[in-house]
Amino acid sequence: MYTSILKAIFFCSISIIFCESFVIEKPQTRKPLHMALIYEDSIAQQAAQNIKKLFMSTGLFEITLSAGSAPKAKQEIMHYVHKGFSAVLFLQQLDNNKMAYRLYDVTDASMLVGKTISSTSQDLTQRLIADGVYTHLFNHASYFLTKIAYVKKSPTIRNKKRTELCMLDPVDGLSQTIVKDNRILVAPQWSHIEQDLQEKIWISVSEFTPSNVRLLGLDLHGNSWPILDLAGTCVGTAQQNESTFVYVRSGVLWLYEFDKKNKKGYHTKLTDSKNTCGCPSLLKSGDIIYSCNNKIYRYDRYEKKSYQLPINGNCSAPDVHKLTDRIIFSRNVKGIQQLHSSDANGKNITQLTFGSGNKIDACWSSCGNYIVYTRCEGPSEQIAIYNLMTQTEKILTPTHQHCGYPSWSASNIQFYS
Repeated sequence: MYTSILKAIFFCSISIIFCESFVIEKPQTRKPLHMALIYEDSIAQQAAQNIKKLFMSTGLFEITLSAGSAPKAKQEIMHYVHKGFSAVLFLQQLDNNKMAYRLYDVTDASMLVGKTISSTSQDLTQRLIADGVYTHLFNHASYFLTKIAYVKKSPTIRNKKRTELCMLDPVDGLSQTIVKDNRILVAPQWSHIEQDLQEKIWISVSEFTPSNVRLLGLDLHGNSWPILDLAGTCVGTAQQNESTFVYVRSGVLWLYEFDKKNKKGYHTKLTDSKNTCGCPSLLKSGDIIYSCNNKIYRYDRYEKKSYQLPINGNCSAPDVHKLTDRIIFSRNVKGIQQLHSSDANGKNITQLTFGSGNKIDACWSSCGNYIVYTRCEGPSEQIAIYNLMTQTEKILTPTHQHCGYPSWSASNIQFYS
């Protein structure tokens, strides 16, 4: 991020609060960046409104729209300083799915970035522009090109429980059904694997059958295939690469490795059956974070043993952020499940949420600034996002729907192509 605009996005002071035996650092908040979004003509106006919507969904911007021509002199840019702006974004519609944009720092009238974007749709072009600007400002990708997978309970027919695997847009909550199943689906997880110079995307999900709980793979069109169809219950998985993943079967942690040379898969048991494990998630080192008997554990892949992290209280459903190794989990605070985070060793614990309603099954966004989770209050089960930078909650699914098990994808243009 560049220096001048950094001065416009400043942090509030840190407050320290006490909760049981923890000293908890309350997250910092940002003040929004005031940016002018200038569109050339009425053709670009709708695109500008859509891009504004993307920016505003983050809680990090104040956007003012206006029509105008491209700035030709520094004075034209610098007069925005007196109006309270820190940046100016100029949009020009070149073709149906093609746009040019230029981002300016108003304090010294310098152009920070300028590009022409062309794609398969207007929506994708607008998202690519918004993501490019966001990435330039904050030095990490936005969530504008991601999806959130989750499970929705369908109405019961003839006493048979049914579920739907859905995915939604984190910007506006618009949802689409990937597959309807006459059986119960739980615990979807995204997989992004590089294969033949292309990124392959699929979702693994556990399906209850009359004889077991098996692990299925589904593509974005709802086509499915069995990944694991074993005795017992396979619920909870974490993909390391195209040939290695961790899974839980009947409460026991297992490692699956596929030998490409011999074209044979191997299953290795990692924990005993005395305790019930769940929610595996991988650290960068290959170590596994998981829950067991309301505690958080770390399995050391080299020492081949587990140890409990030093986190007091009843904890569940950990998830590891892939870039920072930061752990998110739910912990009981005065009878309510609240979201907390810690480092990979269970230290530097921060309580993130404080309000009513249980927050469970949390999952990081790829950028690490947002968390998606199931919010349960009374009969309501809804998918919600917590914004770590603004400390605000946004509920994405309606009250009358019963939704859970959210999983946040990485960015990929395939979602909006």
